[in-house]
Amino acid sequence: MERELIPARAVKPGDILREEMEAREWSQADLAHILGRPIQVVNEILQGRKAITPETALGLATAFGTSPEFWLNLENAYRLHLARASQQGEDVQRKAELYGLAPIKEMIKRRWIRETSNPDELQAELLGFFRVSDLASISAPAVRFRFSPRHTPDTPSLWAWVTRARNLAEEQKVAPFSQEVFANQVPDLAHLSASPEEMLNLPDRLADMGVRLVIVPHLTRTYTDGAAFWLKDKHPAVALSLRYDRLDNFWFTLMHELAHLSGDPKNRKDYLDNELDQSATAGEEGRANRLASEWLLPKKAFDEFVRITKPHFSLKAIRAFARTQGVHPALVVGRLHHEGHLHYSQHRGTLGKVRHLFLNRS
Repeated sequence: MERELIPARAVKPGDILREEMEAREWSQADLAHILGRPIQVVNEILQGRKAITPETALGLATAFGTSPEFWLNLENAYRLHLARASQQGEDVQRKAELYGLAPIKEMIKRRWIRETSNPDELQAELLGFFRVSDLASISAPAVRFRFSPRHTPDTPSLWAWVTRARNLAEEQKVAPFSQEVFANQVPDLAHLSASPEEMLNLPDRLADMGVRLVIVPHLTRTYTDGAAFWLKDKHPAVALSLRYDRLDNFWFTLMHELAHLSGDPKNRKDYLDNELDQSATAGEEGRANRLASEWLLPKKAFDEFVRITKPHFSLKAIRAFARTQGVHPALVVGRLHHEGHLHYSQHRGTLGKVRHLFLNRS
């Protein structure tokens, strides 16, 4: 199949016409008189504002000793060039608008959407991903955002992250959700932190409670740790980004988001935590922080451990206390770090990694 050759630069017919006139020392008035046309017509052809018609092409062919096809071909090539340039400009503008609605480059890299250079196809990919019928419906998800003063998140990236989490959550099959069962079983989840083998059972344990768990690695400039939200089928879901690859952060984030799901069903709300602030003491975030801390390490037991162990928290003592609580030592070290009993540089080797356990599920 032969490739169509497209000139790099289309020649304006008026430029060729001007060269022919200059070679004969004709003025615009001279050519207008020869053709029997108004001088304005000649001027507009020279400027490219008026196309050469078949009638004009016949006159020019007679005047300059060429064929009419010569002028018509020049005109057609030039107008086609303008049309292509206009279409390319429109495509660029449309793609720029689409790229402003979502982090398309990252979404393609993660295979959330298909790569395409066609703006119509790209728009269709976005509409399918966000499960909407028009671009105007791509808007902020119905979750409560809490931002850290240290970062300004990229809103379209947050929309995409939450949407991906919702899409994955909706695909999971879980048991019916009961607030009573949830309240009774959540405090026992921390015991799964004791070993990697037990942690792998976490998604199934939550599914048995009617809770969907999804892992969606954070997108650039989202600074997102996790989200808790309710799906249309009345089931709750928790999404984690694993932005910090540490066991203590994983467990606190998980329990913090689960805490958002507890309480009176009449007050159900969606939450997206941009920067987990464990020092928050007021409102829903403070409640979630306190409840998460209590589920992981009961305050009474932890305070007693600190009282009898300070100021020297040996690794042996930390591990022994963790065993009495049935949790991983990372949870104890993380709590000691946060409350200022240990410098953040101490016992960091206990914090462990978690991404390798869950990323293959996202």
